[in-house]
Amino acid sequence: MANVNLFRSPNKQFGSNPELQSEKQDPVPSHSGQQRKRKHLDGCDMDLSNLESEIKNMFADIKSELKSLRSENSTINNSISELKTQQQEILSEFNHMKTSFEFADEKQREHERQMAELTSKVSDLENKHSDYEALNNKYDHLLLDLDRQQQYARIQNLEITGMPESKNENLPNLIISIAKHAGVEIIQSDIEHVTRVRAMTPREGRPRAIVVKLRNRTHKNNILAGLRRTRGISTSDIDLQGESRRLYVNEHLTPSRKQVLKECKTAAKNRGYEYVWVRECNIYARKSDGAPVLAVESLKDLKKLL
Repeated sequence: MANVNLFRSPNKQFGSNPELQSEKQDPVPSHSGQQRKRKHLDGCDMDLSNLESEIKNMFADIKSELKSLRSENSTINNSISELKTQQQEILSEFNHMKTSFEFADEKQREHERQMAELTSKVSDLENKHSDYEALNNKYDHLLLDLDRQQQYARIQNLEITGMPESKNENLPNLIISIAKHAGVEIIQSDIEHVTRVRAMTPREGRPRAIVVKLRNRTHKNNILAGLRRTRGISTSDIDLQGESRRLYVNEHLTPSRKQVLKECKTAAKNRGYEYVWVRECNIYARKSDGAPVLAVESLKDLKKLL
């Protein structure tokens, strides 16, 4: 094998070098060479020591840096964890607010729907109210027309209240006596009809009223005017036996106009009106002398009395 030749002894033909042999025979090195070798080794030791110190310092710095990085990393991780927690809280709050807004929006829509329904109902009610007002006004107008017709049928009537009742009373003679006291001469043929009528709210011991219809409207008006001049009439003025009682002779009003007259007197008293009277079955009011005369035909007309 070729590699084996490398370990064989050198051939003799080459011989030995006496200088080399002399060097081998003098193994003691020179003094200067040893000093250089030591200096070189000492320098290496110092370099290695410095290098080792630098490496230790580097490792210490690296460890410190790593520790600082780990601390910072831990702080960052904690901050990230806190941010994640805050983010979750914000998301939860946002979702809650979103749900609340959606609920509020739905409520708002529901309120708007209800408001629209109410508006529609109010509109319908207003229309119905308008129709009702129109019907009510028409109804009141019809009632007023009916009352006018009924009142016109009584235009020649007188109503006497306070006249005592007796079994054998002669009502036509009583009417003639009342007309005579008023300065009006009438005979029995001037009386178309006379009778006693029951009051709508009868009272015990109170005599029924007398209603007389005269054939001549002028006689009725003259009797009322004459009684105003005499400042009324009593039972003694027509020679009735017993205690003297005051009699009241008035226009024969319908029940509706009697109610209007009653309310008108109350309103006039409360509002400072001096005069309330009836003429030709119509009701009038005047606040004072020289003030305008107001006609009151229904309860609604009481608004005129300011």
